[in-house]
Formats: sequence, structure tokens, C-alpha cells
Amino acid sequence: MESRAKIIGLRSRAPAVVLAAVLSLIFFLLCYLLLSGYRDQIRKAEVGTRNIATLLQTQLYETLRRTDADLSALAAEFPEEALDAAAAPRFQQDIGRRLSGRLINAERMYGLYVADAAGTILYSSTGIPASGLNVSERAYFAKLRADPDAGLVFSDVLRSGATNRDVLVVARAIRNGGGRFLGAVLSPLDLVSLKNQLAALDVGKSGYVAMRRRDDHALIARWPDAGAEAGRPGFGPDHPFVRALAAGSTEATVADGGSDEPELKNHIASFKALPNYPFYFVVGFDRRAVLAGWYAQAALVGLSVLVVIAMLGGLLRRLGRMREREVVILSDLAQSESKFSELVQMLPVGVARFDLAGQCVFVNDRNELITGRSRDALLGDDWAGMIHPDDRRKIGALWRGKAEDSAVRVGEYRLVRPGGEIVHVMGEAKAEKNAAGVVVGHIVAQTDISLLKKAESELILAKQQAEQANQAKTRFLTTASHDLRQPIQAINLFKDALCRTELDEEQKTIARFLSLSVDALSGLLYSLLDISKLDAGLVRPQIRKVEVESVFEAVDDEFSSLAKQRNLRFKFFYPFNGPVLETDPGLLLSVLRNLIDNAFKYTHVGGVLIGFRRRGALGVIQVWDTGIGIDAVFGDRLFDECFQIGNAAGDRAKGLGIGLSIARRTARLLGGDVTYRSRLGHGSVFEITVPVCAPSSGDAPSDFELDEPSSSEVDYARFKGWDVVVVEDDPVVAKSIEISLQAVGVSVECFASAEDALQAPSLPDADFYISDFVLPGINGIEFLDAIQQRSEIPINAILMTGEISSARMKSANRSGWRVVVKPAGLVNLLSIMAEEAGLAGAARPAPAGIG
Repeated sequence: MESRAKIIGLRSRAPAVVLAAVLSLIFFLLCYLLLSGYRDQIRKAEVGTRNIATLLQTQLYETLRRTDADLSALAAEFPEEALDAAAAPRFQQDIGRRLSGRLINAERMYGLYVADAAGTILYSSTGIPASGLNVSERAYFAKLRADPDAGLVFSDVLRSGATNRDVLVVARAIRNGGGRFLGAVLSPLDLVSLKNQLAALDVGKSGYVAMRRRDDHALIARWPDAGAEAGRPGFGPDHPFVRALAAGSTEATVADGGSDEPELKNHIASFKALPNYPFYFVVGFDRRAVLAGWYAQAALVGLSVLVVIAMLGGLLRRLGRMREREVVILSDLAQSESKFSELVQMLPVGVARFDLAGQCVFVNDRNELITGRSRDALLGDDWAGMIHPDDRRKIGALWRGKAEDSAVRVGEYRLVRPGGEIVHVMGEAKAEKNAAGVVVGHIVAQTDISLLKKAESELILAKQQAEQANQAKTRFLTTASHDLRQPIQAINLFKDALCRTELDEEQKTIARFLSLSVDALSGLLYSLLDISKLDAGLVRPQIRKVEVESVFEAVDDEFSSLAKQRNLRFKFFYPFNGPVLETDPGLLLSVLRNLIDNAFKYTHVGGVLIGFRRRGALGVIQVWDTGIGIDAVFGDRLFDECFQIGNAAGDRAKGLGIGLSIARRTARLLGGDVTYRSRLGHGSVFEITVPVCAPSSGDAPSDFELDEPSSSEVDYARFKGWDVVVVEDDPVVAKSIEISLQAVGVSVECFASAEDALQAPSLPDADFYISDFVLPGINGIEFLDAIQQRSEIPINAILMTGEISSARMKSANRSGWRVVVKPAGLVNLLSIMAEEAGLAGAARPAPAGIG
């Protein structure tokens, strides 16, 4: 530093001062020349804009002056009687010639038109009446009609309905001697030709020419085109041109280009106003285009100066910038590290970094909370002591993995806090590599999932409890159903035997009500059986083609009498083009029975409508009713098991509340579903979706019969003389079967166990065997199998059961023997016996529940 100071001191300062003075003089001279050139360019641009504005102002002024004179003359001499619409045809030709002659002297005017007081155009310079054209709603016409002192009136920019071109309408009122408004004479100024003239002017690159109104400064025409701005109010009160016009000036120029106004910013602009008419022209040249030559000169001069300066100070400036950049980079790096550290501390995840030796070198605050240890205890330790002993081997593979593996490794493990508390953690580990790709450590992120694990355990426990409750419910239903079916089976058969005896009228009445009570109780049990069969997966739909009409006929036969009893309408609506369903008709009818029965149960006035319609590839069977309706708050809970509306007291006369659940599950077995819509107090509609096939596809649909057999369908004489063996451990049920079968002439031999029956010498000679499923010792299936093994020909037998558990039902159905579910009446029992014996004309047995 001292030697450098000595060298500088030895240098003379005079040459430096002279050089500085010469450079300063040259600099100021160059600046003067540049400033003079700048002013000359601006002045030429100002003159150019004023000249173009003056030219346009003069041309338009002459056009409007001539047009004003023509309109005034036409308004003054126009005959009043010609403004009557009825008289217009008579004056059409003459007035058309007069208007056309006036138009010859008007440049840019697109025609002359005359409107009556109602605004209807009666005459035009073309000689052709503009029929249907009315201008009464136009603002300029309203002003002429309302203001007797209105002179020449100009419209806003309009789209001509006749020519589809933008025009500016010039109009003057026609009044009689008393000042009464008779109509108006109009002349549209063609803005398209005006725009073409503006486009032909040379305003340079980014220059513009515009015509505006003086009252609201709205844009009339512009080049280049302003698009949607045309016709809208423009220029605020602080605009230089607005202030100049308000002060009475007819022309002004703005050349500084510093205004924020769009048409003044970076422009040299002048305006010229028309005397006596509310318009002015604005011409603007782009400052950058005007000063392009000057900018080139200034750039050349500046470049020359800068080259010298750059050559002298380039190295020093570059060194200074490098030092400044280095300071900035170091400062930014420090700030970035500080922000990153703050961000890591704020994360809800524990973050730690380990070196290659496995020692922790960084932890954030969250790790202290997760591990229950201080930062000092965590740093410099490999954390092996806090890992649960059972997870230590797993954690080694998770954290370290393979050195070349750069993927994120994820796993669960447990940490042990100092107090012995176990913390469940979800860990994510990733190898840390340097710029050369060499592993230098690994980073571990830990999330405390103890609450999630606790919730998961509680959820598993709740699920197990729910499954246990469901199994308990199933066991209860199975046991209760079996215990009830036995006496009901006996009651059914005793009732049938009683009805075949000689009864007086009072006894018949009692027997009839007894039958109704037994049927209601049987219906409740059949519902339980249906649920059990669905749970066991024993329902196998037999899909075939069936016509909608045959299904509805079966429904009509079954429910029409009920509708008459309740004095309700019962109607059907479906197309007659033979829609064909692909379904199991028996299962479909069981769903329909449930829904229609509910409809009649809750409908007291009106009726029930059954309809069918297509919905895409599916058919929809609808059950409409005008009943009490269903509150929307219940939603799909309506299809839950044992859910009933309005039966809080548990009245079993209203059912068990499982009918809709069975209906929906059955419909889904058939490839459809059951849904509903309802309005409380107005009624409901339940919909069953059913697969539909084209009427022409496959085999022809078949008819079916679904009515239960009646006593008139059973020929009791054919059973007379039969020998039947009955094996039943319940003595009451056995006695009921014996009495009911003896009533039709059947010889019955009863046994309490299968072992007793197998020892009877008369066993092989029986015509039919009826065995209970659950027996003391060997069961009914084993008993019937034993008889079949002794016989050389197939035996006739049925297996009766009151069990509804899934396991027992599956076992019975797999046995190959015909299964009859208790309770079964005498007619149904005899029908099944006849069918199994292969007797011709046997009445079809009634379905036992779904199966």
C-alpha cells in the first residue's frame, strides 16, 4: 500500500485535470447536439399530428355542414300529409327522388331517411320503403321528439340493420308551424368509409388516429381498431384534452409521453375539434418511432463514451462486483440455512441425521417429544438403547439398508421412553450422498402413530364385539324359530284335521280365526327363515325369460280381492309390446308381494299402482301408493333388519321389520336393487330394477303359476290306503301328523327315534317316509340314507325340519332329500308327498319362504 501511494504521489495531476476538462467539454458538446436533435424530432412530430388532425377536421366539417343544410331544407319543405303512414305509398316515388337528389352532395353519408312521429321509417333515398324499421326507441329520436329546441342531433355508434355496418346517425326534427313534432329526417354517416380513410393515413408504427365525441369523449372510430371500446364513454376529467376542451380550446398537443392515459403514454398526440359539431379528431405518433433515428445517434455517441470508460474501469468494476456477489451469496446462504433450520424445527415430524458411524449429529425439537429424551442425550448416540428389543434387528435394516440404495425406506417400530412407556413410530429413512454420489450418512424422519395404533386396536375390538353380537342374534333366532316351529307345525296339522270334522257354524268361525292366527305366526317364522337362507347363501335364483304381463297377472290375481275389501284402486301400467325379463319369477314375485303388501297396509285412501318402464339396459317395476309416506330422515335405514316406522311398542301383528331387508337382498340376488322415493303425507314409490332382454333374443318367455295349492286341488282319495312311517321326537308334532294323515285315509306308524324305526319289521313295506331332521341318536338324513341302502328301489321320503341355522340348512339341502320347513299345512304336505311319489296331476306345493 505504501509503495502504491508513493508511485501515485510521483505522478503529476495536471494532465489528469486537462484530460478531465477536455472530456467534460466533449461530453457537454455532445449533449447539446443530442438535445437539439431531440427537440427537432419532437417538433416535427407535433406539426405532423396537428396537420393530420386539421385535414380530418376540415373534411368532416364540410360533410356535416352540407348534411345539416340538406336536413334543414328537407325538414322545412317536407309536406305534413306525407308523414301519414296510410298516405306513404302515394308519396313514395316523389319523395324518394328528392331524397336521392339531396344525397349526391353528401360525402360519406349512407342515405337519407324520413320517419313519422311514431319512429317508423316511411321513406328512404333508395326509393324502397324500409318496412318494419322503427327508431322510436333510439335515444336521438327520443331527444328530437321531447326537445322542441333540439337542432341537429347525433346518435351513438349504431349497427345498421339494413347494411350491417357501423354508422353515426345525423337527425333533425320535422315540426309544423305550431311546433308539433311530426317526424324526423335522418342521414347515417358511414363509419366504415371513415375508418378506411383513417387506415390510409401514415401515422407510423404504433401510431393511431381517432374520432371522439366532445360531450362524453366516447370513441366513434379509430385506426387501428379499438374493438369493444367503440361507443363507450372515454377519457376522465383529468385528461389533458378534456381540460383543454373545457377551457374553450379547439386544439392542443401533448408531447411529453409521461401521462398514464393509454392514448398519451409514450405518444406525441394532438387533437382538433370541429366548430359547431360535437366531435374532435385525435392523432398520435409513437414517441419511440419518432425518435428512432435520434435514439440511434444517441446510442452511437453514448457507446463511444462508454467504451472509453469501460476500458478504464472495467477491471475494477468487475472485481468489485465479484466481491459484492460473494458477499450476497454468503449472506443468502446464511439466511437459507437459518430458514431451513427453523422449518425443520417446526415440522410435526421428528427429523434426525446420522453419520456413517451411526452416531446422531442432528435432531429437531419433535424428536425430543417423541423419544422423551433431551437433545444432549440424543446427539452422539446411535439410539440402539431406546429401540424396543424386538424391533432392533428390523430397525438396522430400515435405517441403513444398502449403501447404494437411494430409495426411501419405510417401516413401523417401537421406542421405549425412559419411564418405560412404549411409543409406536412410523419411520422413513434415506441415504445421504455427497456431490460425488458417495454415501456420507442417512436421514431419518419419525412420526408418532401411538394414537393411530390405539384407535386401530379399539376399532378391531369394536368389530369383534359387533360380530359376536350378530352371532348371538343368529343363535337366538335359530333357537327361537326351532322351538316355535314344532308347536306351530302341530297346530297347523291339528287345525287341518279339525276342519275336516263335522263342525257347526260357531265352531267353523272359531276354526277360521284360528287359521288366520296360525298363518300370521307362520308368516313371522317364514321371515326368519328367509333371513337365514340368505345368510347361508342357499338361495339359488333360477333365471329364465318371463313376460312382464304374466308377472302382473299373478299379482292381480293375488291382490285384487284385497283392494276391493279395502275399497282402494288397484291399477297396472306397462307397455303392450311384450317386455321380457331375465329373472327368477318366484323370487321376483316374493319381492313384489312384500312391497305391495306394505303399500296396502299403509294406504287408507286412494289406491296402489303397479307400473313398468325401461331405464337403460334395465327394467324398473314401480309400486306407487297414496299412503302416509315416509319421512326423509329415515333414508336407507328402512332396509335395515328389524327396523320399523311407527311401531315403537313392538306390535308383532305389524311384522318383524325385516321384510324390506329381505326384499332388497333378494332383488340384488336377481341382479337388481330396491330403492324408494317418498313424500310424507302424500305417498311413496318403491322401485325394483330387473335385467331386461330383447323380445327377439333367445327362447320364448314362459308362463308360470305362483298360486299356493288349495284343498280343492288335492285329490285326497289317491292317498287312501297308504302306509306312512313318521319319525318325530316331539310327541305333539308326531300326533298331529298322525291324526291329519289318518283323516284322509292314510295308515300312520310313528316312532320317537330313528333307531326304533329301523328295528320295526314293517319299515321296508311303507309307501312313504317322513322324518324330522334333528333326532336323538342318528339324525333324519342318516335314517333315510339307511332305509335307501336297504331298499333295491328309490324310496319316497321327505325331511322335515324346524332348524333355520345356516349350517343345518346347508347340510339338509346337500343331503339330496326333499326338505320341508316347518310349519307346513296338510294341503302343502300332501302336495309335496304326491310330487315326490310321482303322482300325475299332483298339486304344486306352496313355496316355504324364499326357498
